[in-house]
Amino acid sequence: MNKQEAIDFILKQLDQGHSREEVAAALSEKMGAPLDLVSKFIAQVAASRPQPAPPTAVSSPAQPKFNQALQNEPVPMPARIPAPIPAAEMSSPSGAQVSDAELEQSILRSLLKSRKQDDIIMELCEKNGMTWEEAQRLVARLASRHHNKLITRQNIFQIPLTLAAVLSGLVLMAASASVLAPFVTTLLNLSSGVSTDIPVIDSTARYSPYYFILGLGLTLGGGVGFYKALKTQFE
Repeated sequence: MNKQEAIDFILKQLDQGHSREEVAAALSEKMGAPLDLVSKFIAQVAASRPQPAPPTAVSSPAQPKFNQALQNEPVPMPARIPAPIPAAEMSSPSGAQVSDAELEQSILRSLLKSRKQDDIIMELCEKNGMTWEEAQRLVARLASRHHNKLITRQNIFQIPLTLAAVLSGLVLMAASASVLAPFVTTLLNLSSGVSTDIPVIDSTARYSPYYFILGLGLTLGGGVGFYKALKTQFE
């Protein structure tokens, strides 16, 4: 089902008195498209739907002159649904056809910007007159063909963030360990019977175990994220 067939289906169902929710459910099942995107498309079609002409006044014997004037007035023609727009004219806002290479470059730029594939598919259906299945296959093919390029673009941000998490965790662990070291030494001396001075527990020492646990979590989480990023990069 192409775009014009979908528009005709929507207008026919609305004219028959079906609600937008019922039309969206039926069209989503026919096209195999997500319900929320189909609902947005139906809202656009309904908004551009021509409004019916206002009713004309009913004649009355008490108003012969007024009715005669109404009869002399030209009768307005009913609103008509616009003719289907050829797919070639829907290829771009200017009406010019878009070549396959330009279309693929546009899709690839959208994928590199991490746009949702459903949004890209809907845009292809609206601007290029494709069916949902055709647009879905095209986007999936380009995503598979440029898999390494897309993964590299994602890892540009992911790898530095994971490394920063690992380094921050190591710094927190080292700082906490330096504060906790005197207390650990005191406990070992007391357990072996050696008399020693007990260090003062201040606010820094009180929260050092929590900082150590936080640093450990950052180190482990960043390490796992870094490993996954490298694994996807070289798959």
